[in-house]
Amino acid sequence: MRKKTKKSYIKPIETVYKGYRFRSRTEARWAVFFSTVGWQWNYETEGYELGISKTWYLPDFYMPMWDKYIEIKPLKPPTNEELQKAALLVQHSGKPLLMLIGQPWPGDYATVLISPANDPATVAPFSAAIIPHELTGQLGFAPHSGRAYLHYKDDTLPLPLLCLEVDFVVDSKRLLMIMNVENSDYIINDTESGIHVIDGSMNSIKQLLEMDTKLSRAYIAARQARFEHGEKG
Repeated sequence: MRKKTKKSYIKPIETVYKGYRFRSRTEARWAVFFSTVGWQWNYETEGYELGISKTWYLPDFYMPMWDKYIEIKPLKPPTNEELQKAALLVQHSGKPLLMLIGQPWPGDYATVLISPANDPATVAPFSAAIIPHELTGQLGFAPHSGRAYLHYKDDTLPLPLLCLEVDFVVDSKRLLMIMNVENSDYIINDTESGIHVIDGSMNSIKQLLEMDTKLSRAYIAARQARFEHGEKG
């Protein structure tokens, strides 16, 4: 007779940072990254009951300066269920969601952008388009303005960079449309002053120290945070 065996289960370590109890150390490290760069964040502010199915969803972060959500995932492809739940939130809220998959370190995470889709883009309810990680890259930072960027490989943009602080949707042809075009000068000003993006792997902290940018220092702070010794942030 075969004995029943318990399924092995590895539970993420809950971690306290800035008074919040994060469900995993990875979430806490991303919070350190955001804080060091200077991007305001709110953690698990509100859960939502979505759609006819009444699917319950509690996004990890809401970024008030961006008016967008962030979901943190371990370094493995998100499941169809995870993508569908995130898309449902985007569909009902009209706000994009960015998945950060992996640890906050150059080359150690992937990104998936889920955007509202509507043509013409007018009012909710939207549909939602999942933009694959092949089109998105690492986060970027404009020290001149403090704006957040995402490496975005879309020929319709003047630069392969998407400012995360502007409103955008995807049209019926899955082409990105920037909604607040009256603020289009932002990219000119930031480009002239310099936008920092580290879109390759880094083998050592020394390499990032040599760059000496706010973005590189944020990656270092996130990696070196020692929460078990009472890191306050």
